[in-house]
Amino acid sequence: MAGLYGYTLVYSFMPVWFGILAGVGFLYKKPFSWLDFVIHGELLIYSASLLAASTRLISKDVNTGRPFVHRQWFTLVSMAITVLAAGFYAMIKVLSFLENPAPVRVAVLLWVSVPTLTVSVLFSFLVFAFDQYRCANPINVAAKAKQEQDELSQQIDRLEEGEADAGR
Repeated sequence: MAGLYGYTLVYSFMPVWFGILAGVGFLYKKPFSWLDFVIHGELLIYSASLLAASTRLISKDVNTGRPFVHRQWFTLVSMAITVLAAGFYAMIKVLSFLENPAPVRVAVLLWVSVPTLTVSVLFSFLVFAFDQYRCANPINVAAKAKQEQDELSQQIDRLEEGEADAGR
């Protein structure tokens, strides 16, 4: 399970890895700074894209007879954080396209970008773990249906016996 989640993280943050490799490979005169990812909103868009993939895992139905646990709540949280991240990213981009670009407050972006990305990664891991559990542990739907049918039959028999006793 950790290998698959590592695979997701490596590929979802591919632009960051390529950016670091390009910076190291070309030896820019300007030193590499993590703040460049924050200022341009990349961390926010990575957060939104990671959550979009998680939402797909939440909403898909699998043939195991096991639904995703608290599907509605997980979908709501995922969409709320995605809208937050995408909204802030859009605001950053709009501000950069203005004729006189408004200065971006790095402190505000740090307080929004880093926690949003951290929550997104943790949320994505939780969704991934729940999805792996439901896929790896199927419910025998036919046996479960048979068991419920037998329990219902027993309850009906007890009710009929109670009515027969009451009629005597």
